Amino acid sequence: MRRAPMSQYLPTADSVNAVWAVLHQFGGASRPGNSGPGDRFEELKPVRLP
Repeated sequence: MRRAPMSQYLPTADSVNAVWAVLHQFGGASRPGNSGPGDRFEELKPVRLP
């Protein structure tokens, strides 16, 4: 019996961002010192190319 590659079981960035967004919508927050992806968006947002 073949096993699926381990990468199949690892969460993707999209799923982590989605979970963070749902948590935020319902009034939740990240733990202090362990910011979620949306908490640092302004710092890490994509750069607009000329």
